[in-house]
Amino acid sequence: MLGTLREQLAETLYCDIHDIDTAASFNSLGLDSILGAEFVAFVNNAYGLKEKAGVLYDHPSLEALAAHIAARTGTAEPAAGGAPATAGGAAGGAVSTAELDALLAAVRDNRLTVEQALQLLPQHG
Repeated sequence: MLGTLREQLAETLYCDIHDIDTAASFNSLGLDSILGAEFVAFVNNAYGLKEKAGVLYDHPSLEALAAHIAARTGTAEPAAGGAPATAGGAAGGAVSTAELDALLAAVRDNRLTVEQALQLLPQHG
């Protein structure tokens, strides 16, 4: 989940994923209220939530937000730096089972199109 959120935040901020420190505050990363609303819309669509933009103030970093989402959705989120259980068991770009389940549920419930879900998955070369 943290990886997915990091990728989406990098896309929202038009920066490289490696420029996103998961422990840094959204404010220090340059996320303003307009981009924040866009990012929260992604979170809501991807995870079936109905969060308001203020969630970014209550959980002011990607790590804090990922923990909040995990608690709200009932998915296990590893501690920062921990390796999640992944579909296929491979680390490094793999999607966790919980993330894949969330994406499939979002597609099933018409919150994401198949194309949007595919964009959220890591690309394998």
